[in-house]
This record gives sequence, structure tokens and C-alpha cells, in this order.
Amino acid sequence: MGEKTTLTLHDVTDTLGEDDELYAEALQIAGTVFEEVEALFGDENYESRAGWFKDESNDEGDVVFAKDTPHGRMVTISTELPMPTEDVIRETWDGVETLPQWNQNINFASRIAAPTPNFDIVTYG
Repeated sequence: MGEKTTLTLHDVTDTLGEDDELYAEALQIAGTVFEEVEALFGDENYESRAGWFKDESNDEGDVVFAKDTPHGRMVTISTELPMPTEDVIRETWDGVETLPQWNQNINFASRIAAPTPNFDIVTYG
């Protein structure tokens, strides 16, 4: 039996089971991306959007800012949702399949696998 793949972020550790080791590379990539995004959002210029450009906005106050990075174009959306934060987080995590119902830019979305309670493999387009 080989070594199990684990990832720890903010004192939460995910460990892949033997049958889920095929997702080991995806788990490691997810960890790397999480750290990169966290560093980006923690950057002193993020709040002022220095280095970002306004990509879109609407009359409801939603604003999309974009920034070109070595990995491609990254966007951040500022909006107000009329619900408690806990509901937004729950919908973001559990509602992958409903994305096409409320996001006109997404035609399909599904969860392929859930190797750990904190790590899902999803597809959308």
C-alpha cells in the first residue's frame, strides 16, 4: 500500500482514499491554485483594484473587474446577494448542478466525483 495523498489548507486536511488516488494530481493543483488566489486577494492592491480593469457592470450594482495573469484572464465579481452568507456558501458548494439555471454564461454543470468532503471534481461550460 502506497502513501496517501493529502492536502492541508487552513488546518483542514483532505486525504484521498485508495480508490480516489486517480485524483491526486487534481487535489495538488487545487491546493496550488487556492494559495495563488488567496495571495492575489490578499494583495494590498486588490481592494483598490489597482492593476485590474472594469470589464462589465449593470444597473443593479454588479461590477466585474478583470486582470490578465500568466494563467489567463482572471475576473472578480462584486455583487450583493439578498440572502445570508451561509446560504450563499452552501449554494456555491452544493448547487453546482443548478449553475445553468441562474448563470446565463453556463450551459451545463455537474459534479463528477467527491473524493473528500472538501474536494469535488466538477465540469461546466
